[in-house]
Amino acid sequence: MAISELVKFELRTTGDNDNGGGFKTGASGTDYTLQDAAQLSLTDLACAIASTTLTSATGGFTAAMIGNLIHITNGTNFTNGFYEITAYSDTNTVTIDRTACDGVGAASSGTGKVGGALAGLTDDLLAGCVAGNVIWLEAGTYAAFTAHVDHDNDGTAALPITIEGYNAARGDNPTGTNRPLVQCSSYLLSLGDNYIIKNLRFTGTASSILTVDAGCTIVNIKAENSSVTAGRNAVNLYSSSCAIIDSECVSTNGNAISCSRTAYLHGCYCHDSDAGVSISYSNTTVNYCIFDTCAKGILINSTYDSIHINNCTVYNCSTAGISGNDSESCTIINNIIDTCIAGITFTADADTNYLDYNNYHGNTGDTNNCTKGDNATAYDPTFTNAAGGNFSLQAGSSCIGAGFAIEKGVS
Repeated sequence: MAISELVKFELRTTGDNDNGGGFKTGASGTDYTLQDAAQLSLTDLACAIASTTLTSATGGFTAAMIGNLIHITNGTNFTNGFYEITAYSDTNTVTIDRTACDGVGAASSGTGKVGGALAGLTDDLLAGCVAGNVIWLEAGTYAAFTAHVDHDNDGTAALPITIEGYNAARGDNPTGTNRPLVQCSSYLLSLGDNYIIKNLRFTGTASSILTVDAGCTIVNIKAENSSVTAGRNAVNLYSSSCAIIDSECVSTNGNAISCSRTAYLHGCYCHDSDAGVSISYSNTTVNYCIFDTCAKGILINSTYDSIHINNCTVYNCSTAGISGNDSESCTIINNIIDTCIAGITFTADADTNYLDYNNYHGNTGDTNNCTKGDNATAYDPTFTNAAGGNFSLQAGSSCIGAGFAIEKGVS
């Protein structure tokens, strides 16, 4: 057995990583995670072999603790971890979701806390999660990692594990500096399959600040890798079917976003990096993104095919706006490529690549080993404030309405 999929964890910068930290939604007890300190702290926990009965001679258990987690962190013959209190007998006795005894002998002298928020993302926390759990982070700056947080615990497609930030109340969807800040320092945060990561900021210098496996969705984050070492990533979409949406990513001398498998990017702002996005797998789609002041805005590595780049703005790239090897079956439509050394360049021309309705302006060269298409334009986009990161088009811009339009009822 394990804790319920309905458990929600609470993280606060003023919490304690030894706290219980979690509560089961809908349980009959009181949620004690929305406070800094534990509701109960014990050092004399005991549990018989194979038993789910947890006792304490000191006591202090109440019926209001049902649904809270007790976090056992030490003791003789205990298996440390998070356990859900499922039933209350008396002040000295509760039932937990599974035995806490390691099976070697009866467990004794256990240290555990009930309630209280946790203080940060840790291996211990991720190891305790099951599919469906939610980890809430209250606004604030979390203490820098002192080790890699690298755990392969997975959610499922139906029950992802969610890590979500909030400002004043859970679910308030903060933006900007109201999002919690996770300082990864020189360590990485690596997550398994089927996570949702939402409304957070990350900083660090590791090979990748945030790495996710298959089926993960990232929404409204800012990730900044300030390392000057080449090739490091802000975000690494390491496995298939990942999406990153409405997010800002920077890697000083590396890739703002690295796509190691099939991925989907939508509405992202990647800037001041060696590559805005580095694509290393076929069937990747990049829509409505901005790539600003990178060496390479969009880099298609090797011979990966069927890359789809649509409705993006690529600006001020010192090597190339969009560059690829001898890839095939790529579509590049409705993009603005402005003030780049090379607009769109491939190492070899493939007739199956389709480019059209792109706007080229201010580039040293617009295309190489590819054909612009019959409907390419060369208007000054008249951005509102490109130097300040505002790439909206001013009223009257010739680029408004100049792209490919899909009309209902037209076939």
